[in-house]
Amino acid sequence: MFHKLLSVPSPLPCAFRHFSICELPPELAQLQQTCRAFVDSQLKPISAELDRESRFPKETIEQLADLGMMRVTVGPEYPGGSGQGMLALSLIVEELSRGCGSTGSIVSIHNCLYANLLDRVGSREQKDRFFRKYSCATLGAFALSEADAGSDVAALSTRALEVEDGFVLNGTKAWVTSALEAKSGIIFATVNPELK
Repeated sequence: MFHKLLSVPSPLPCAFRHFSICELPPELAQLQQTCRAFVDSQLKPISAELDRESRFPKETIEQLADLGMMRVTVGPEYPGGSGQGMLALSLIVEELSRGCGSTGSIVSIHNCLYANLLDRVGSREQKDRFFRKYSCATLGAFALSEADAGSDVAALSTRALEVEDGFVLNGTKAWVTSALEAKSGIIFATVNPELK
């Protein structure tokens, strides 16, 4: 059936054919275009230099925060929160990665593994504390993996001991995402190793 549909002659030149099964809603199409324009004018011209110098794109992250792209799925009640869904985030990451894979990865990881996770499962107190204390250009770290456990949460050896004013963590993490640039982070630990 699809072969028949695709083989029907079109009055349009082949370059103008559009095989999409859906159209983006206007607000997402506008977001995609805004991001595409940013990538073409700001990111592509510096991406090779960023890679060559192994430099973190701090200025680019600040610009993306100003555009509302660093807390995409976070509710608008928090500074920089756009209140968008994962499709919006996917479009942003796709466009950024087209211009600079490293920047696309940084934005994806920060939004998915820090900001979105904190927004979805963090307490009101935690969200108020971290989303209001730090600007939306400030990255958060994600610390799950351990040398002997990888990302298997049931095998984590990092322990959290509850004390009067919080928790004491004891353990070692490996491959902490955004560790050097982050001001805060989400650290996975277990309070009871018997619960697996």
